[in-house]
Amino acid sequence: MDTIIIERNKIRCCSVNDYFDKMVWLLKAKRKDKGNYKADIDLIHVVDGIYYSSDSVRLHCFLPDYDNIPNTPEYKLVDGSYKVLSSNKKQITLQFVEGAEKIDVNKVTTYRKNNKTESFNTESGTSSHFVNHVYRKTGKVFNYQYIIDGAEGMTGDIVIDIPDYHGFNSYISQSDEFTPVIFGNKSQFVLIMPLKQ
Repeated sequence: MDTIIIERNKIRCCSVNDYFDKMVWLLKAKRKDKGNYKADIDLIHVVDGIYYSSDSVRLHCFLPDYDNIPNTPEYKLVDGSYKVLSSNKKQITLQFVEGAEKIDVNKVTTYRKNNKTESFNTESGTSSHFVNHVYRKTGKVFNYQYIIDGAEGMTGDIVIDIPDYHGFNSYISQSDEFTPVIFGNKSQFVLIMPLKQ
C-alpha cells in the first residue's frame, strides 16, 4: 500500500487539526528505541476504527470524530497496523504493514472497574494538579511525564480508574503492585503502568 500523509490543515479547519493533534498525541506512546522488544510494538494500530499505540509501559487510544473529518484515506485509516515513516509539526507519514501482530486491546478496554478514584475537571487545575490528583487517588507512583503526555489535549472531565486486580492483573502481572492507572474522556483513553517501588 502507498504511504499515507496526514497534514496539519493550513486553513485552520478545526476537525482536521484536532485529528492531527490526536495523531501527534498517539505517537507519544510509541517506542522510540527498539531495545529487546518486538518490532510490532512501535506501530500504530487501528482496530474497529479505534487508533492505539503502546510502548509496553503506556497505551494511548483515541476514537476519531468520524462525522467531522474528511472521508479520505488519510483521515479514515482502515483497520490494520501502520509504521510511522516520519513525523513533525506539520505532517505525519505512515505506511500500512501487512501481517503485523496486534496488541489485544480488548483485554485492556474490557477490564472490571474498581472505581476507587474520581474524575478531574481540566478547568479546575493545571497539568501538575492532575498529576498530583492521580498520585493521591491511586497511592502509586507513575512516570510524571507519561501522565502529562497522556492528559495533553483532554478537556472537560477526565475519568480516572484503577482496574480490579482479578479482572486485569491476572493478565498483566501477578501482583497488585503493578496495577496501572487508566484515565480518559469521551474520545481518548490512556493506560500507564506504575514505576517499581
